[in-house]
Amino acid sequence: MSTDRRSKAGTAPYQSEQTLRKWAILGIVAIVAGMIALVLVQYGTPTKFPSRWGYFSRAGTVYFQHVVLGRTLPPLNNADFGRYLKLCLGVAWAGYALAVVAGLQGATLRPRTVVAVSVGVCLTASVLSPSSLCKDVYGYVAYGRLQAFYGLNPYAYCQKYIRHFHDPTVRFLFWNIKCPYGPLWTNLSIAIVAMFRMSGLFWQVVAFKLLASACLIASAVTGKAIANHFHAGQGNLTFLAIALNPLFLIEGPGSAHNEFLMMGLALLAVLLVLKGKWTAGLVSLGLSVSVKFITLAILPWLVIRRLRGRPLREQAPLAALMVLIALTPIVLLYVPLWDGGAPIKGMQSQSACGLKATTGFQAAGLFLENAGAPKVVASAAVATLSRWWLILLYVGLTAWIWRSKDQANWMVAWIVFSGCVAFFVVKARFPWYFVCPWMLTLTRWDRAYRFLSCACFGFGMVLTMFYGVARY
Repeated sequence: MSTDRRSKAGTAPYQSEQTLRKWAILGIVAIVAGMIALVLVQYGTPTKFPSRWGYFSRAGTVYFQHVVLGRTLPPLNNADFGRYLKLCLGVAWAGYALAVVAGLQGATLRPRTVVAVSVGVCLTASVLSPSSLCKDVYGYVAYGRLQAFYGLNPYAYCQKYIRHFHDPTVRFLFWNIKCPYGPLWTNLSIAIVAMFRMSGLFWQVVAFKLLASACLIASAVTGKAIANHFHAGQGNLTFLAIALNPLFLIEGPGSAHNEFLMMGLALLAVLLVLKGKWTAGLVSLGLSVSVKFITLAILPWLVIRRLRGRPLREQAPLAALMVLIALTPIVLLYVPLWDGGAPIKGMQSQSACGLKATTGFQAAGLFLENAGAPKVVASAAVATLSRWWLILLYVGLTAWIWRSKDQANWMVAWIVFSGCVAFFVVKARFPWYFVCPWMLTLTRWDRAYRFLSCACFGFGMVLTMFYGVARY
C-alpha cells in the first residue's frame, strides 16, 4: 500500500508537467492559427475601413492579391471585416497568454520546435501578409527609391516626390514628409531597394518584411541570452514570449516597422554591456540610435554605470570616450547623405508630424523666430518646452540610477521612459511604439518585470484590437 502511494506521488509531478506542456502547445497552436487567419482576413480588406489607426490600404491588398493569387477578391463589408479581425486577434492573444503562463508554471518545450514554429510564422507573414494594416513599409521603399532610382536625397525630398517619375509606389503612400529616420535605416533602405532593383515593388516590400522577421528572431535569441544571464533556465520562455508575441508578429513580419531593427540592436547592446564588452555594446547602441533616436536616452545611464566607483580624475575622460564611441557610427552613417544639412530637415519633419505640441509652446517658437532665432533653434526650444514633464521624468530616473546600487536598474528606467513616450508624447498611440518597452520587459521574470510585462500585454492587446474597430 505504501509502495503504491510513493509511486503515485512520484508520477504526480510528471503528470503536472505533461499537463502544462499540453497547455503551452495549445497556446502556440492558437497563436499560429490566429496569426495565419489574420493574414487571410486582410485579403478581404474593405474599400474603406476607418479604423482607430486610419484607413487600411485597400490598394496594397489588391496589389498583393494580383501578385500572390493572380486575381482580385471581393472586399468584405466593414462589419464582417472588423468582426473577423477581432476574432483572429482574440484567438492569438488568448493563446499567447496561455503559452506564457504555462511557461511560467514550468512547462518545457523543445527549443528547436519553438524556433521552427516562430520562423515559419514569420516567413508566412512576411511573404503573404498584404501589409494592409499600415502603409509605412511603402514609405521605406519610397525613400529608398528616391536615392537608388532617381539620385535624390531622401532627407531633402518628400517621399511623394516620386510621383514626378510616375513611380508605382506613390499610390500606396500616405505621409508626404522628408525622411525622419536615422542614417542607418535610411542607408539600409537605399541598399535594399538597390539590391532588389530588378525584382519589382513586391519583392522590395517583402525584403523589408523579411528584415523585420530576421530582427525579431535575432531579438528573441538575444533576449534569451539576457534572461539566462540573470536567471539560468528562463531563456527559452523569453524566446517564446518575444518570437511569438502577436503584437511583434503583426508589426514586424506583417508591417516591417523599423522598431525591430532598433530594438534588436539595443538588446544586443544590453547583452554586451552585461557581459562586460563595453566597446562593442556602445557601438551597438550607436547603431540602434542610427535607426531611431529614442534609444540615445540609454547612453547617459550606461555612462553612469561605468563611472560608478572610479576615481574622479578618470571619470571625465572615460565619459567622453564612451560618448565618442557611441556617436561615431551615427556621424559616419550621416556622411553619405549629409548634403548641406539635409538630415536636419528630416528631423523637423518628424517633430512636426509625430509629436504633440500645445498652441502656447508653438507661439513661443514663433516668437523666437520673429526675434531672429534660426528655425532649428526655435523648433528645438518648442520640442523641449512642450515636453517639460518628460524631461523631469528623465532627470528623476537618472538620479535614481545614480543613487541605486542595482547594476541593471537602467533597464527598468528604459522601460518606464519609452513607455511614457509611446503613450503620452506621440500624437497617436500606435501599437508598434510599444515594442520599445515591451521587448525588454520580457528578458526578466522577477516580480517587477512580470508587472511591467502584464501592463504591456494589456496595452498591446487593446491597441491591436483597435485595428478591428471602425471609427465613423
